[in-house]
Amino acid sequence: MSDTLFSRMMLISISALDHFLKWTALICGGATLKFMTGFSVWNVLSMRKAINAPITGAEDLLLLALVTMVALSIPLVF
Repeated sequence: MSDTLFSRMMLISISALDHFLKWTALICGGATLKFMTGFSVWNVLSMRKAINAPITGAEDLLLLALVTMVALSIPLVF
């Protein structure tokens, strides 16, 4: 009888963890995507085209944001 109780508790905890990881990935991944879009537009249109002074290291920062977004999407895949 305790084996079924343990199994149920494990399923509930795994389900709660899955739900938490899914929403964390959606919220943080969406925020990262929004940051990448805004930063790219700001860097290209405002800084590079208008002022002719692009942000140093902008591509590196966008690459790190892309890696973060891919890492956050892993819970959604599995």
